[in-house]
Amino acid sequence: MFGLLRRISSGKVRDVAPTIRRPPTVEWVVGWTSVFLVFGMIGFTLYEAINASGTQPVLSVVIDGRAPSPSGTQVHFRVVNGGDATAAGVEVVGSAAAQVGGERTVMAHVTFDYVPAHSEAVGTMIFPAETATDTVTIRPVAYREP
Repeated sequence: MFGLLRRISSGKVRDVAPTIRRPPTVEWVVGWTSVFLVFGMIGFTLYEAINASGTQPVLSVVIDGRAPSPSGTQVHFRVVNGGDATAAGVEVVGSAAAQVGGERTVMAHVTFDYVPAHSEAVGTMIFPAETATDTVTIRPVAYREP
């Protein structure tokens, strides 16, 4: 296929074998590195697809602080998802006893669109001024799969 080439130099015609240029070593290193990276990503994706079945979100709430506001008392909190799955439509309910008498319970609700796996979402609940904010409990009550 690569027959002889004819080269004319100084008036003489002579047959010359074609030279095949070998790629530099850097090209080989980059090429093989790319091959290993692509196959590594494919293998990792398959591993995750096989072993990630049946995982669920693990939701918890951490109260970060309280602050007075014109409309009452703001209670700042974080919803932490320690699980391997995303939770969508996360409903969080807060309750506190009324300051006077403590017989009445004040409720507040917040819904988060989603809380991704191994992450957190931040929110604030506002309770009326007559609420004893030291009795606040906040907990997740529901979520759905995305």
